[in-house]
Amino acid sequence: MGEGMAASKPQRKRAQSSRTARPRAAQPAVGWALVALALAVALTYAGSLATPFVFDDILNILENPSIRSLAPAHALAPPESSGIASRPLVNLTLALNHAVSGSDPWSYNLFNVLVHLVAGLVLFDLARRTLRSPRLAARWGRQADGLGFALALLWLLHPLQTQAVTYTIQRCESLMGLLFLAACDCAARAWAAPDRGRARGWQAGALAAFLLGLGVKEVIAALPPLLWLYETTFFRDGWRDAWRRSRGFYAVLGGAWVVGGLWIVAHSFAMVGPEARRYGALDYLSLQPGVILHYLRLSVWPAPLSIDYAWPLAPLGRRMLEALPIVLLLAATVWGLVRRHPLGFFGAWFFLILAPTSSIVPLPDLAFEHRMYLPLAAVVAAAVLGGYVALRRLFAARATTIAGLGLLLLLAVPLGLATRARNADYRSPIALWSATVATQPHNARAHLSLGVALDRQGRRRQALVHLRTAVELDPALVKARINYAIALMEAGDPQAALVHLRRALELDPERATAHSNLGIALLQLGRRDEGIAALRAALRYDANNVEAHFNLALALIESGREAEARRHYEAAYRLDPNYVRAAQPQRGSPR
Repeated sequence: MGEGMAASKPQRKRAQSSRTARPRAAQPAVGWALVALALAVALTYAGSLATPFVFDDILNILENPSIRSLAPAHALAPPESSGIASRPLVNLTLALNHAVSGSDPWSYNLFNVLVHLVAGLVLFDLARRTLRSPRLAARWGRQADGLGFALALLWLLHPLQTQAVTYTIQRCESLMGLLFLAACDCAARAWAAPDRGRARGWQAGALAAFLLGLGVKEVIAALPPLLWLYETTFFRDGWRDAWRRSRGFYAVLGGAWVVGGLWIVAHSFAMVGPEARRYGALDYLSLQPGVILHYLRLSVWPAPLSIDYAWPLAPLGRRMLEALPIVLLLAATVWGLVRRHPLGFFGAWFFLILAPTSSIVPLPDLAFEHRMYLPLAAVVAAAVLGGYVALRRLFAARATTIAGLGLLLLLAVPLGLATRARNADYRSPIALWSATVATQPHNARAHLSLGVALDRQGRRRQALVHLRTAVELDPALVKARINYAIALMEAGDPQAALVHLRRALELDPERATAHSNLGIALLQLGRRDEGIAALRAALRYDANNVEAHFNLALALIESGREAEARRHYEAAYRLDPNYVRAAQPQRGSPR
C-alpha cells in the first residue's frame, strides 16, 4: 500500500507538469500568429492610407461641423442631416481624427485599418475559444489555434471587406463589428471562467461593448439573441441550462437592448424618412433574397466589387426563384439550432446580423458590400472547418497540416492581392467611379459621382457627358441636376443651367444648394434682383451656406448696399475662412 502511494506521487507530478507545459508551449505559436495577422494586414492595406474622401465621406466628414471640436457637446452630436445622426461614437472618432490631421485623410484611414486589424485579432481569439468550448473541445480543441488563425487570416484579407475598411465613413460597420466580436469574446471568457468573480468581470466587458455598439451602428441589436444562441450551442446543455446559468446577465443585457433599441428605432426612422425611401417594405423584403445570394457569391468569388449598387427591380417570378434557396438555408439554420449543431449557429450569425439591413426595414439602398463585414465570418468559418474535414479524409494527420498550410497560402495570397488591387481603385475617385460605371452602366449615381470627379480634375467635356447621362437615367435625382447645372455654368451656359435648377427646385423646393446655384446662374445672366432673391432663399433654408453668403455679398456690393454686403461677407468668413480666401465671384460648388 505504501509503495503504491509512493509510486503515484511522481505520476501526479508528471501529469501536472504536462498540463502546465502545454499552454507555455502554445503561447509562442499564438504570438507568432498575431504577428503574422498584423503583417498580412499591413502589407494588404498599406496603400490605402492615402485614400481620399469619397461619396458619403463628403457630407459626414468634410461638411460635418461637429467634428471640428472635441467638446462633448459637438463631438457627440452628429448633424441630423447626416447618415450618422444616431451614431455619436462614430462622430467622436471622426472628431479625434480631425484633431490629428484636419481634413487630411491619412489618420482617418489609419484608424480604419487598425480597427479592422484588432477585429481580426479578436476573431482569432474568439474562434480558438469556441473550438475549445465544451461542445467542440474533444474534436477540434487540438487544432483550435491553427483553424482560428486560418479563419482570421482569410476574413481579414478578403476583398469583400474593403468597403468597410477603405471607404472611410464605413468605419460604422467595422467599428461595430469590432465591438460585436469583443462582446462575444468577453462572453466566451465569462462562460469558461474558473470562478464567479472573473465571470462577472467578463460579463461586464460584454455589456460595455454592447452599450458602446449602440452608439456606432444599429446592427448591434443582433448581439443579445446571438449571445444566447452561442452559449446554448457551445457551452451549455440546452436552452434552459443557458438561461439558468446566465439569466442575470441576459436580464441586464435585455434591458439595455430594449432601451437602446427604442432609441435606435426613433433615430433610424428619422434618418430614413418617407422622402428617402425608394421601396415599400414588401418590395424591399422580396428583393433581399437576390441581394443575399449576391453577397454569398461575392464571398466565394469577390468580383466585380462596387461601391454603389443600382439594384434592378426584378420581376415577381425571379424574386420567388431567388427566395427558394434562402428559405432552404433558413430552414437548415433552424434545424441546426434545434440540434445545437455548429452550422446552425453559423447560419444564425449570418442571417441575424444581416436582418436589420436585409429584411422589412426599407433602407434607401438595397445592397451595400460593407453589410457583409461580420456575416462573412460565418461563411469563412464554415469553409475553413469544412475544408479541414475534407483534408483529414484525404491525408494522414501530419500530411493534413502540411496540406492545410499550403491551401491556406493558396487562398490567402490571391485574396490579399485582390484586396490591394481594390484598394488602388479607392485611391482615385475617377478610377473608383469608372470601375463602377463599367460594371453598372445604368447606375445614375455612379455617372453623377464620376462626372463630379472629372469636373474637379478639369476634364469638363467628359464630366458633362456623365452628368447629362445621370440626369437622363434618373430625372428625379436632384443632385445630378444641380451638378449638371454647375458644370453648364462653368462651361459658359447659365441659360441651360436654369432649366435644371428650376426642375431641381420643383423636386425639392427646400434644397438650399439649388437656390444658391440658381442665384449664381441668374447673376451670370445679369438678372441681379432675381439672383439676390434666390440667394436669400438659400439662406432661409440653410443659414450656414457659405457660398450663398459670399455670393450675396458680391451681388449686394454691386447694388450699392455695402453695409448689408459686409454682414454677409463676415458671416461667410466666420463659417469658412479658407473658402472666402480662395473663392472667386459667382462660383458654384458641386453638392
